[in-house]
Amino acid sequence: GSVEQQYDQLRFYEGIEQVTQLLKRAARTMESAQLMKEPDERKRDSVLCVVFEALRIGSILLSPIVPDSPAHAGEVNF
Repeated sequence: GSVEQQYDQLRFYEGIEQVTQLLKRAARTMESAQLMKEPDERKRDSVLCVVFEALRIGSILLSPIVPDSPAHAGEVNF
């Protein structure tokens, strides 16, 4: 079931596992694209956009467990 269904059934660990899998897929996508070697700026930007969206969604899905996560999802500190 969905993360929401897992949370509704108090199976937080299963919901967290689904979010973790999403984030791992995003990381693999970024690694396989070899962004630092990618000469095509549009392709690189597309991959980054997908990865950042996965991070944003993952943050929202984790918000019942980590309440401040969506508030900080858009913050980037270098």
